[in-house]
Amino acid sequence: MRPAWLPVAVLAASVVACSRDSAPPVAPAGGATAHTVAANRAVAESLPLGDPHAFEDARRGFIGSDSPVRIPGPEGRAAWDLEPYAFIQGVAPPTVNPSLWRQAQLDSQHGLFEVVPGIWQVRGYDLSNMTLIEGNTGWIVVDPLTVAETAAAALALARKHLGDRPVSAVIFTHSHVDHFGGVDGVLPPGPSSVPIIAPAGFLDEATRENVLAGVAMGRRALYMYGSGLPRNATGHVDAGLGKGVPFGSIGIREPTVLIDRTPQPMEIDGVRFVFQDAPHSEAPAALTLYLPDHKAWGSADLVPHTLHNLYTLRGTKVRDALEWSGHLDRALELFGDVEVMFGGHQWPVWGNERPLHPRPDAAAREPGLHVPRDRRAARVAVGAAHALRHARLLRHGATQRQGRVPGLLRLVRRESREPESVAAGRSRCALCGGDGRRREGARTGAGSARCG
Repeated sequence: MRPAWLPVAVLAASVVACSRDSAPPVAPAGGATAHTVAANRAVAESLPLGDPHAFEDARRGFIGSDSPVRIPGPEGRAAWDLEPYAFIQGVAPPTVNPSLWRQAQLDSQHGLFEVVPGIWQVRGYDLSNMTLIEGNTGWIVVDPLTVAETAAAALALARKHLGDRPVSAVIFTHSHVDHFGGVDGVLPPGPSSVPIIAPAGFLDEATRENVLAGVAMGRRALYMYGSGLPRNATGHVDAGLGKGVPFGSIGIREPTVLIDRTPQPMEIDGVRFVFQDAPHSEAPAALTLYLPDHKAWGSADLVPHTLHNLYTLRGTKVRDALEWSGHLDRALELFGDVEVMFGGHQWPVWGNERPLHPRPDAAAREPGLHVPRDRRAARVAVGAAHALRHARLLRHGATQRQGRVPGLLRLVRRESREPESVAAGRSRCALCGGDGRRREGARTGAGSARCG
């Protein structure tokens, strides 16, 4: 048996050998290198970091919060604690990307917020949001957070300010654990008559991700989210979608009603809903929901305030960017009169023009993205899908068959849904010819046509 220290010693020797050729710049203890400082300065100069609209939206409708927000968890540990993030104030330090710093400030807004009359959200009590919709007899809870401890605290905050009403229904928007794992914090233990609505395939996909692949994904998630890092300007600052991942008791309940078509109208506790089945998007099993009487669209995780990834470092299934963009197009067609969009993370967006139209200055900053409003999201997502497709083709070569790439089949279809005016005159890709299949003898380089 080889000594346990051998791999570490080999790695250390490799690092020393590489350092002889090109030693990396050394930063002072707790500081940033000149390269990092320059890179962060360039980011700050390239983005409208002073735009106040996002901060106005993140604070809009605030009702109240706990102080401090520290939720006890199992084993004497805190399930959730915002106090260590108190350092996130003022201008970004040299060690932190200024865009991340701004996002961290926005994610630091916490408490109970009114979205519109009849709809509230508890934000900043978990990585995800809990949405509460007022029904005739109780609260319709959309996404009961990640763990029971944070979910119970969020519901207690809502009851403190809005009244002690029972939970009359629960909606799981998709199969990621941060949107269903806290269900035991909002429902009593044991069998319950409370209806649970979820997308078709929810239980299968939740089991595959959190049980079959759970141990490996859990370990990788520690690195992906930086959970073990100290909370400071050289450690953990934010997780993008929220402050971080809570620690606590994860549960699951079997759905009683499945959403398997679009549109799927339904009345829940006296409230009218129109559901959209959105599989193979941000999650393998997913839905969005529209409340026509409130003109409010619950977009789940399909439209976050981040550039969402298509493949996560923790190892979830590859997201189908093309089908994802198709669901966004379908939502625009079905819910075009929307006045507010709220999601499973971060803050809502109000006003019909803002959810549905590009920013007025988008053409000046991003000329290539100034396309008709109902196609812009599709263009961006299809471009990402094509890049992902190329990475796969370049890695495996011309012998790679479509059938051997589970989960990417839909990415290979050339169904961009682009207007003819956008697609007309585009050069065919030198690598795949536009259909995702690598051409014999194809090469890439500065002189080759690119996919677009």
